[in-house]
Amino acid sequence: MILLAIVWLLVLRAGASPLRRLYREDPAMQGQFAVNITPDSITTQNTAGTFSKSGWDVYESWTEGKDLIVLAMRSQAHLILNLAGLSDYQRNELRAILSTALPQK
Repeated sequence: MILLAIVWLLVLRAGASPLRRLYREDPAMQGQFAVNITPDSITTQNTAGTFSKSGWDVYESWTEGKDLIVLAMRSQAHLILNLAGLSDYQRNELRAILSTALPQK
């Protein structure tokens, strides 16, 4: 039983390691991100110069947790938005836009 647990931990660690390495080695994935959300689209830009704009059709749904919103993409990827710095008014405005554009799960 202990051997099985050790093997399981090694498998989990090996799976996460390439993602960590990718993040550390790719400056485009680092820095602070700015997100602009409108009823028509979502735009992200970071301090490393990465820019992305897409319509709501690439997203499948959204869900809200404590101080974050997760947007599920049709490609099985996720976009996580940190809400910690938003006022209640801004959070409500964001929820209204998302509720109009996507189903909530």
